Amino acid sequence: MIQAAGLHADKMVGGKLRRSSDVTPHTLRHTCVTWALWEGRGVFKAAEIAGMSPEMVLATYGHHESASAEYQRQKAVRMEGALKLVGAKK
Repeated sequence: MIQAAGLHADKMVGGKLRRSSDVTPHTLRHTCVTWALWEGRGVFKAAEIAGMSPEMVLATYGHHESASAEYQRQKAVRMEGALKLVGAKK
């Protein structure tokens, strides 16, 4: 079903980035937890979304939680740039 939907992932193969059509539910679960932490949703919410314990999220994905502040800063910078493009005032 995932392949039929046209979903794919990029991965390194032989030192080169290759597109792969072997996205699995595990890949999507990993991506979901990672993005939830990047967006600052917190360990408990990420665990709830993915159906795993908060301990598992911390053990496996804890390094992503610290990236949340940087992710939010980058989003703010992009939004500020977009607002300037459309002439919005602060």
